[in-house]
Amino acid sequence: MIDDTPMHLCLIGNSHLPALKLAWEGRIKARFPHITTTFFAAPRYMTHRLKVHRGCLTAPTDELRRILIHTSGGHEKIDPQKYDMFLFYGFRSRMNEIVPVWDALPDKSAALEEFWQPHKLLHAVKKIRRITDKPVFAGLQPLNARHENPDWPASAYARFVEQSNQEIFRPRAATLIPQPAATITPNGITNRKYLRDAPPLSESKNRPAKPYSKADFTHMNAEYGSLWWQSFLQSRAFRQACQRKD
Repeated sequence: MIDDTPMHLCLIGNSHLPALKLAWEGRIKARFPHITTTFFAAPRYMTHRLKVHRGCLTAPTDELRRILIHTSGGHEKIDPQKYDMFLFYGFRSRMNEIVPVWDALPDKSAALEEFWQPHKLLHAVKKIRRITDKPVFAGLQPLNARHENPDWPASAYARFVEQSNQEIFRPRAATLIPQPAATITPNGITNRKYLRDAPPLSESKNRPAKPYSKADFTHMNAEYGSLWWQSFLQSRAFRQACQRKD
């Protein structure tokens, strides 16, 4: 159960973030009027270029600054004093590769280090930790919906996320949020029904966003975003963060 304590959540991500934004505006927001959201999104890996400057995350280029102002509704920098929590979302991963072999790995701790240390998500967490000690969450892009794996070990996915949290994210005061189990097929892909009408990222009011091609198997729609929100808002990690704020 989530109480009605006012909460301002800052979301930082890429072209996968519109699915969450569309779901929030159309399906979730009305049920949680005490939660305010601000979305900072930019294409590909552009938000990874944000720099720490005078206690804020700022854009190092005019192009990124312009895109952030557009996607956030007028904010050119991320000031941690304005928000209660932070969520990084949409970072690419190789989950489809590591999860099927997870149970067979002899040294899982070493495998986690090799998997996460070069990851841009971990670099982003380290960066935000330089300017705030407020709760930080992370969500990866959805599992690729193209290549089915008949031997997909669903339980191994959960174990991988849990051990990643224990050894990689919790020591950095962050939490990795898993993809909702209901969106993953028994063959280890995101259900393809969520590909339909995936919202593209608008970079400028003067530049219409182009729909994704049929060859895109990672961008999901608002229905997926709604399930992600429900899973996140009901998670123990989020509830505990709300209690600490109180």
